[in-house]
Amino acid sequence: MLILVVGLLSFYLPFLSGWPLYYYLLAQTLYELLVTYYLARRRVPLPPEGGPIYKELRSTDIRLLTIEKSENGEPIRCFLRRVPLSVDLKYIALSYVWGDQRDKKDISLNRRLFPVGANLYQALQDISQLKWFTESSYLWVDSICINQDDNDEKSKQVPRMAQIYRLASQIIVSVMTTDKMTEFDFEFLSDLSYTCVCARRWDVLLNYPTPTWCVADNVRAMRHLDMKYGRDSWRKRGHRLLSELFRLSWVSRIWVRQEIAMAIKWPTILVGMHQTDIGELLDLWTMTSDAETRDYEPAILEIIELRLLLDKAPLARDNRKCHTTPGSLLQAMLSNAMAQSTLPSDRIYGLLGIVRAFIEENGSAPLPEQLSPNYNKSLEEIYHQYAVYVLEETQDLRVLITKLRQLKEVPSWVPDFRYLMPHMEHTPPQTKANLRILNSGRELQLEGFEMSVCMASLPTSEISPDPFHTFNRIQEVENQILTPAATITGISVATLRARLFEFWRDDRSCHWKHLYDELVSKDRPAECDGSVEKYLLAAKSCALFRNGNIGWSTRIDGDIKRSDLVCLFKGAIEPLIIRSAGRGRYRLVTSCTLLNPMFKHEDMNEELFQKNQCTSFTLI
Repeated sequence: MLILVVGLLSFYLPFLSGWPLYYYLLAQTLYELLVTYYLARRRVPLPPEGGPIYKELRSTDIRLLTIEKSENGEPIRCFLRRVPLSVDLKYIALSYVWGDQRDKKDISLNRRLFPVGANLYQALQDISQLKWFTESSYLWVDSICINQDDNDEKSKQVPRMAQIYRLASQIIVSVMTTDKMTEFDFEFLSDLSYTCVCARRWDVLLNYPTPTWCVADNVRAMRHLDMKYGRDSWRKRGHRLLSELFRLSWVSRIWVRQEIAMAIKWPTILVGMHQTDIGELLDLWTMTSDAETRDYEPAILEIIELRLLLDKAPLARDNRKCHTTPGSLLQAMLSNAMAQSTLPSDRIYGLLGIVRAFIEENGSAPLPEQLSPNYNKSLEEIYHQYAVYVLEETQDLRVLITKLRQLKEVPSWVPDFRYLMPHMEHTPPQTKANLRILNSGRELQLEGFEMSVCMASLPTSEISPDPFHTFNRIQEVENQILTPAATITGISVATLRARLFEFWRDDRSCHWKHLYDELVSKDRPAECDGSVEKYLLAAKSCALFRNGNIGWSTRIDGDIKRSDLVCLFKGAIEPLIIRSAGRGRYRLVTSCTLLNPMFKHEDMNEELFQKNQCTSFTLI
């Protein structure tokens, strides 16, 4: 009853009394602290447990952590307890970057020393110092609450992580400071965000229309910020710091992305003692950006898409093409192509929570039992099983396009899911692959046609700042690729070179073209920026085909060789390079980017394949 009375007074007394805005903010803060304290007191404190740190979990159980308050410099003291997971359980879930696990620090866990990574140690220290986090507050931390030395337990608990994060009362994303994003910098962002939120609440109290958080609807918030910081300074600094924040490693971690997607409400970012809602920071990004820069930061767009991915799940019944169970898995893989994980197997397992959320929303078929997380399997076995499932069920070859492949003892067509090519999620193929998996998953049979044959090629080259190396590589490209291509096509070398730079479409391409022309015209190396080599495709294998076309391997390790075939297959969005293995079998070498694409993406339809007399190719 006391909480209700204080809440009503905090909302209406400042308004009725004509108090200034800061009295209203003070009353709101008091109310929030009272609510937090009340909820914390309702929970039963966790008693310390003796004996082994980890005891076997029952089917519905999870482990939760409590942290004893300690002064600065004292070791962190924590306790674990097993509790049944339910919708009534109140706890906070921690999301963080594991970091270098060779850098360990000891905490006290159930009165025993327990090593944790430096990032986690800092996160626990920061959380324990928060005023609203009490000794009876429950915290879930993956690396502590799941026995990382027990693969069987991990295989059972990892599939539950999505549910654990979805049922959490709050998710805290702990972000480590850097030289470009200090705790003082984040305090500034937090202050900007808090001013915006308070202005919005004041508008609601005065019965103003609820803002939609585009620039035009934030007049009051922007006016407060202009008065406090100066008209332009807060925008420029805020925009720069937000860019730095969303370029830090926490955004790229696969588990953090799942946790952001699964949260009921936007998670809270914690840096030191300062915390801010991610949604509020995204609103602030809108306010500090103009029309040209608003969509420039890829990480921000990816975070928004992660949330929308599940928000739109109920619509999946009307969009069978993309949102079947295997289609959802493929979309999650492609949308998170740049994500990273400490364990290579988590590159897939870290996405399964999003897929299971789709299954629950749509009543779709569950994933096959053999695809359940199993940390006793080898990486190659896991990737092979998922490749077979995704290819067979989606008939989509986009997963074959990778930047690198570091797998052994599996067929050449099994992709390395750690290195999927980014930005393919919005470019679906125009046809289904009509593929078949043969010989107990060892062979992939595709339908397509041969576009041309490689007649000359250059292998992948080392990146080097040495001008002599750059000069020699340019001469090789000029003599072995561009000059013969000009002879075959009847186009001058200068024209082909111009098309080359136009094809790259880089905003500094004129600069690189000038350097290229200068080096080509001289008989000795000139001083130049070593990074020009990247723009001269010296880092990737390039090839000349019999039809005069020029192509480059999209894989760093995919060397194109003489007599390799460049083919276009159903279900693909770009050509693939294959190499004969004898007896009518081929090995997949790489995907290929052509200087003259020959076919636009929208033209790669059934009609095109019918005109070119498709045949079957078996990849091993």
